Amino acid sequence: ANTVQDTTSQHNTRYGMEITGRSSGNIILHYTIYNNNDEGIHLSGPGGADPGQQLISNTVSNNEVEGIYLLNSNNNQLMNNIVQDHGSAGIYVKNSHFNRFDGNSLINDFLHLVSGSTANRFNNNIIVGGRLKLDSVVGNVINAMSVREQGGRPSNAYDFTRSSENIVLDSESVNAHEYAIRAADSSVNNQFLRFMATPRLRCYTDKRSRVSITGPDGASLPCRR
Repeated sequence: ANTVQDTTSQHNTRYGMEITGRSSGNIILHYTIYNNNDEGIHLSGPGGADPGQQLISNTVSNNEVEGIYLLNSNNNQLMNNIVQDHGSAGIYVKNSHFNRFDGNSLINDFLHLVSGSTANRFNNNIIVGGRLKLDSVVGNVINAMSVREQGGRPSNAYDFTRSSENIVLDSESVNAHEYAIRAADSSVNNQFLRFMATPRLRCYTDKRSRVSITGPDGASLPCRR
């Protein structure tokens, strides 16, 4: 395990930082990572183990593809990071489980959770000018998330595709351009509990999908356009 802090990574031909293989228990603290030609931070593997990396209070911006990419990487913690202005997602979580995301701010960026990722927990994160996208995932918990419009984005604040059994608690959508909640392609049994949408709740499900929603007072709300 190593601690890397108070430094900068920029203008690399690929990643700003890569932590992979058998490396585990590392702490990345107060790091500035920007203008790299691929991902800002890449976490992957090791297979069959929990690396337990900690990314705390870093600034990740303007990288060519994703800001922070978790690939087959479990039991990590991302806390109080600022992630902004990426060509793809700000945070991208693929086939990764039991990770914690606490107090992160995404600006003009998406948060994508994809490809079988499960049992991840999100608490007190903010997305401004982006969306939360769940695609083919099950059993994740999102608590106290705020998704806010900026510059006409997002179209859909909470966008679920082929995803089920996820829970969104005490969260909000502010001024989504189209829908606060969208669920499609057999997204079922997702719950939005004590959910607030400003100025009003606009919700869409296709014929094979469904969500259950309660408002801040716990009363059931319909999903309708």
